Amino acid sequence: MEEEKYKTLFDKSTVGIVITRLEDSRVVDANPTYQAMLGYTLEELKDLTYQQFTPEKWNDAEAEIIKSMLKTGFGIEDKEYIRKDGTIFPVALRGYIIKDEKGNPEKICAFAMDISERKRAEEALRESEEGFRSLFDGVPIGLYRTTPKGQIVDANQALVQMLGYSDRDSLLGVNVTEIYVNPEDRRHELPLLERKGVKHSELQLRRQDRTIILVQDNARTVQDAAGRMLYYEGSLEDITERKKIEQAVLKELEYRGE
Repeated sequence: MEEEKYKTLFDKSTVGIVITRLEDSRVVDANPTYQAMLGYTLEELKDLTYQQFTPEKWNDAEAEIIKSMLKTGFGIEDKEYIRKDGTIFPVALRGYIIKDEKGNPEKICAFAMDISERKRAEEALRESEEGFRSLFDGVPIGLYRTTPKGQIVDANQALVQMLGYSDRDSLLGVNVTEIYVNPEDRRHELPLLERKGVKHSELQLRRQDRTIILVQDNARTVQDAAGRMLYYEGSLEDITERKKIEQAVLKELEYRGE
């Protein structure tokens, strides 16, 4: 029964799932969504390492991510993949270390999503003052701008709906710290964001009706010509249900000793 439940989660997930060996980076398994995303069959993927369908420019960053994952067990990154037909597209990966029966890191289970739409949305955010307002408001991904003090200076309709507000003006009247379940998260993250210029993280946010959702925050800093901080901008994606699926798959992998 547990085997059937795992198989259903793995095969029916709309998120791409891939399992690779730490030892040689070779693909061990991949669900149909992941296969379709890259245009390879499972047997073809098993003959490849993930580096073979990743543009070379990502190698150094990926090595750093894996080094960090070996310490924390988890990592988030945006990168690119190369499809079988040679086209390159952006993906968001959420990876987890899988240990063997002795507790040693053995594999990585990664959940992958094509984020072409998100990248277009973020580009619309950057160009929203230049005639792209309809695209900014029309994309299904939450977009925002906030000041260093937490004032929300812009938000699209998707974010208003995600957070359960009646209209954009109601959301703009709220300081972002009032939305965080743990306001300290923002205080801890801002120095990292300002140092690196970008960040990807998971946050718990409180909707207007006080229910809690888990989101992935993809943020960057915006500065003026003199290098002074103007605001932070980025995208928010509700990953509450996706996280439940990830945890169920990971739990079953551990149960199976994968």
